[in-house]
Amino acid sequence: NAKWIETVTQDYVDTSPENTLGNEDNDRAFSRPLVGFSNGDDPLYEEFKSHVGSFSLTPWELFAISYREFSVKPEELSVISWILPHTQPTKKENSKEKYYPSERWARARVFGENFNDRLRKHLVENLSHRGYRAVAPLFTRVRLNSSFLETALRGLTTLVKTADGPRKTSSSQTTPSYTETLF
Repeated sequence: NAKWIETVTQDYVDTSPENTLGNEDNDRAFSRPLVGFSNGDDPLYEEFKSHVGSFSLTPWELFAISYREFSVKPEELSVISWILPHTQPTKKENSKEKYYPSERWARARVFGENFNDRLRKHLVENLSHRGYRAVAPLFTRVRLNSSFLETALRGLTTLVKTADGPRKTSSSQTTPSYTETLF
């Protein structure tokens, strides 16, 4: 299955017309991706959470919230990651810049991230068609359960503990929250 996932991912990047800088020449945003895998119980995820904060979810926590009706152990999960490398022309052009990124790099940042979203959806759809339960964190809505201060319900993602947010500031009544995962 790993080879199939790599092929699905690489073929989409190689052939999708959406892999574009959105410029006049319709240049590609990314080269062939690097695809990797890790176990859902890799200690690195708990380590990451300890540095970022308790609001950060491990792959298992995100999966358990997304598929409440389905019981799975962390060691039964596989995490798929990929790197979308810039093309050689983008790297070359950007290496000449001293202060601001090159136009190609900036286009890859904007149009490329739109493509990355499509790639996430493409992979989740392909896995689902094969009978796998899959979740892309960016498209998952999670909200803090203010009673227990734990992530429990789908709906709103926040990077600020709104239940325990600032109380003695000028903005304490409008503690910001986000509707999309930012990482």
